[in-house]
Amino acid sequence: FCFFQTLEACVFGGKVVYKIIDYIKCQTPAAFILENVEGLLTTNSGEDWKRILRMLIQVANKHYNVQWKVLDCLKNGIPQSRKRLYIVGFQLLQHRSPC
Repeated sequence: FCFFQTLEACVFGGKVVYKIIDYIKCQTPAAFILENVEGLLTTNSGEDWKRILRMLIQVANKHYNVQWKVLDCLKNGIPQSRKRLYIVGFQLLQHRSPC
């Protein structure tokens, strides 16, 4: 989440997210986890989140199970209320990298 409120302007949402998705596509890690503020779900009326999720699902295709959830650190043993968005993907089948 950033002050600019658009995917292109944010550090996570700008070119970094494309590099992360390219890395997942080319390196095919057994699992991945991404973390950001929950505000990513609502920037640009939720369109940025939909685009990121759509790209992750497209890369995941039938090779990853991708799930996401907002967790509050306070409810998980950390003495601070801090909600974070976690995106987790686990590889379903071994497959060769297209790169």
